[in-house]
Amino acid sequence: MANKFTKTPWLWVPTLYFAEGIPYFLVNNISVMMFAKMGVPNGQLAFFTTLLYFPWFLKGLWSPIVDVIKTKRWWIVAMQVLMVAMMVLLTLTLPKPDNILPAQGTPEQTPQDIMEQVDNLPFTPSNLAIQVQENFFNAVATNDKDEFLKLDKFYGERLMQEFAVDSSSLVFSHSINIGIRVKDGIVWAPEVDDTTSTKSLSKIREFNIANLQWKIDNLNKWKFVRDYRKSLIKQNEKINISDVSDTPTNVSIFWLTLILFIITAFASATHDISADGYYMLAHDQSSQAAFIGIRSTFYRISSVFGQGVLVMIAGFVETSTDNIPFSWQITLGVSAIVFALITLYHIFYLPKSKNDTPRIAGSGEKVDNWSEILHSFVTFFKKKGVWLAIAFMLLYRLPEGFLIKLCQPFLVDANGLNLPTQMVGIVYGTFGVIALLAGGVVGGLVASRLGLKKSLWWMAIGMTLPCLTFVYLAMALPENPVIITIALAIEQFGYGFGFTAYMLYMMYFSEGEFKTSHYAICTAFMALSMMLPGFVAGYIQEAIGYVWFFWMVMLCCVATVVVTFLAERKVDPAYGKKTKE
Repeated sequence: MANKFTKTPWLWVPTLYFAEGIPYFLVNNISVMMFAKMGVPNGQLAFFTTLLYFPWFLKGLWSPIVDVIKTKRWWIVAMQVLMVAMMVLLTLTLPKPDNILPAQGTPEQTPQDIMEQVDNLPFTPSNLAIQVQENFFNAVATNDKDEFLKLDKFYGERLMQEFAVDSSSLVFSHSINIGIRVKDGIVWAPEVDDTTSTKSLSKIREFNIANLQWKIDNLNKWKFVRDYRKSLIKQNEKINISDVSDTPTNVSIFWLTLILFIITAFASATHDISADGYYMLAHDQSSQAAFIGIRSTFYRISSVFGQGVLVMIAGFVETSTDNIPFSWQITLGVSAIVFALITLYHIFYLPKSKNDTPRIAGSGEKVDNWSEILHSFVTFFKKKGVWLAIAFMLLYRLPEGFLIKLCQPFLVDANGLNLPTQMVGIVYGTFGVIALLAGGVVGGLVASRLGLKKSLWWMAIGMTLPCLTFVYLAMALPENPVIITIALAIEQFGYGFGFTAYMLYMMYFSEGEFKTSHYAICTAFMALSMMLPGFVAGYIQEAIGYVWFFWMVMLCCVATVVVTFLAERKVDPAYGKKTKE
């Protein structure tokens, strides 16, 4: 009776595929957000988190080991136990960067300390700009409205007396805007050009005064000073303030964290192999077909949990404790607890199928097995149109390959939207993911009605044009969370819709002998298409800024259009279209 009960797919399919998603999103999404909040520069952040994707790119190389040694159930439980251990170690060993100042209490360097530094700078427009801002923010940090008004008047008059507002004073004009406009937690630096006048500067001061009380009431004083200092230093790179402590965090302090993440990634990729194989062995084909939708649904639920719920937890803890490293320790700890409970459940309730046996019967079988794998690899590269197919798999998602590594840093960066962590969990991790899933569902319906050939162009448009939403966000820096949510949802829906064609094309090209092996090779190219742009995306953004980076992403859409044009002509018009019975 108990044995029959434990074999019910409802008892293990949902938990198995929910568990499959948690470590994947922890390694590929939570790590990006965590390092961004810890102050790691975008170049290092994108490069090293892209390295974490390698196991999914290479998993086909060791998949035969999972197939021939031990059972799939053994691999599932073993990898889950290993991943629980890694999550616990990540929680306990997460570094606390010195430059991530607590939001309350006494930081290592107060605004008054910085004032002493900038007061000794030569009296120039650029240095006066720094002095103006440090005095202004010192007044804000001490909640001294009268002092703020006095300083505002003093520096406004000094500007009029000492400097002509022309092109020679543009550094001053630009600097005075940095971090001034603050609303809903967003810091914005408007453009200043040769038309800057005393009248416009007067309006800036009026705007400062009007928003001072909001700043005092709603902004955590040390966090505000910290974020402002980051923006100011970036905008005034020629001004050397060597003793400012709020420097970017070097990723090298996270060496142990990265090692633990990469071990988790290898375990997660191995878990994927064993879980998919186990699914096909533990119940019959009719049951597999019946539960394919349940399997996909719970993987998607884990996506919302990983990118939405966990990020919101981090944001809530950060807001409550004013401690960024601690907030991510709690988040990693919650992940470890949830995953440990699922692992414990699977140890007792994951059924032992009679079909789940090692394929290591004898030496002759092993030789044949490896020979067959080699033959399937060779035949893939002999397929007609293979180089066009590889080009399509590498370039169709090129815009998203650049975008995906920088979208979350952009959302939390002081030079981007500067959203609170909790808000990112809502607008991107929840509503964005829901829009992504909806785009995939709609894409599947369209493809089944029109077929791959007729739907390919529509889906290529869905993959490319919504990237314009990030251009808009970077240029306008909207403050309304509803507008931000809508923009992110449009981009994610378009990506989900356009990705359907990509998946169908891989399936189409894999048709024939060795279909499973050839599809596995296609997924390796799919992973590579994300890794190659990911390695350089952060460094490019640091060099050209967010606005031009997102315009560059739009330029990459040309590659999508070209490979779509070439591939569409080779696709069978009937492929993917639902046949009428």
